[in-house]
Amino acid sequence: MDIIEITKAAEIDDTKVEKEEAEKDDSKVEKEVLEAKKDDAKVEKDDDAKANREKHEQMKQLGIVSLNIIQSSREIILKTEHQIYNILPSNKIIAENTTNILAQNILLKKPHDLSKSSIKMALQIHQLLLNLDKLPVPVPTMNPSKFDKPNNYIQVLFRKLEKGVKLDDDDFLYLPNQLDDDKSGDGDKSEVQPDDDKSEVIISEIDLLRNKDNLYFNFNKKKAIKILSRQIGKIYNKIKEEYIEAEIKRRQRFRFYVNILNIQRKIENYCCLYRTRNKGETIKSQSVNKIIQYNSNITHNDFKNILKAARRIESLIKVANDNWDIIDAFLNVNINFFKLTSINVNNYEQWLNLVETGKTISEEEGKMIYLIKKKRENQSRKDKLKNIYHQANITNSSEILSNIN
Repeated sequence: MDIIEITKAAEIDDTKVEKEEAEKDDSKVEKEVLEAKKDDAKVEKDDDAKANREKHEQMKQLGIVSLNIIQSSREIILKTEHQIYNILPSNKIIAENTTNILAQNILLKKPHDLSKSSIKMALQIHQLLLNLDKLPVPVPTMNPSKFDKPNNYIQVLFRKLEKGVKLDDDDFLYLPNQLDDDKSGDGDKSEVQPDDDKSEVIISEIDLLRNKDNLYFNFNKKKAIKILSRQIGKIYNKIKEEYIEAEIKRRQRFRFYVNILNIQRKIENYCCLYRTRNKGETIKSQSVNKIIQYNSNITHNDFKNILKAARRIESLIKVANDNWDIIDAFLNVNINFFKLTSINVNNYEQWLNLVETGKTISEEEGKMIYLIKKKRENQSRKDKLKNIYHQANITNSSEILSNIN
């Protein structure tokens, strides 16, 4: 074989080897691509599964068992544990054998969460609850000249209560024992002293300097400084008195609200004593309507908010075994907190449980607590009314009592 033939044969062999290697490389690349696609598919599948689990959990929290979307009619069938809803393209909702609660989007609302400030307040009141028996009577309040923020005062109060230190220093101001005593300071005749100081004549600076008698100069200079200094002291006392009066009013306001609630409940009892009642009108609506009727200065919405706040205040007091000190000692809480619309009945039970136990619960658990309390309250009202009818020797009250809600 000559050199040319040998060269050609070598070239053919090289070409064959290159082709085989290229085919191997292509095969390897294809395999890697397939493996990559499989990995992507697996990741996508895992992501879809995770998303489905999250959606299922969200539906479970909302009480939704299943959700079917029918493409042909664009109809949505939503099934809860207790009901089936058909949501049509016109946004019309048809529920089988139930009231239309979805019309208000109740089921589809995002669960409420307690705000950070509400949680902080609940934990602080819980801390106070643990030391409530250490508070003196009446409960003192913050000395505004010592603290610029109530939070700072609260922390000092907690530290002293936990250590068992008496609250008898100038960090505190003491209030009269009777919150409803508007004349608590009238018996102190020394209160007329500011007028006596004002009535005293003070020599002017110019006249004082013009006088050549050293004894006269020194005496009147000292007298002027003393009178003016005492006036400052009297004004300072007035500032403290006004602060104390404002704190007394804060505490009284809570008691006024609960008093209104108790009287409204008494009116409810009288409303139950009627032999007949308009169909569809509840005892509560009767009592509220009567109160509004006889008080033109009260609007229905205002009274509704008062009752809501009063019930919440009452429930907080019950956590403290009917001890008002839990509100009196805590400056950060005011009436408006108990009126907040951002805190629904379920959230408030969450908040109240946090106050009582220091532990958080879910909104769903708060809802269960609320429903149980409501059922007990209704039963308690029925029992009280039943006792009233029994003592009046009226035996045909079962129909009235059965309609109480």
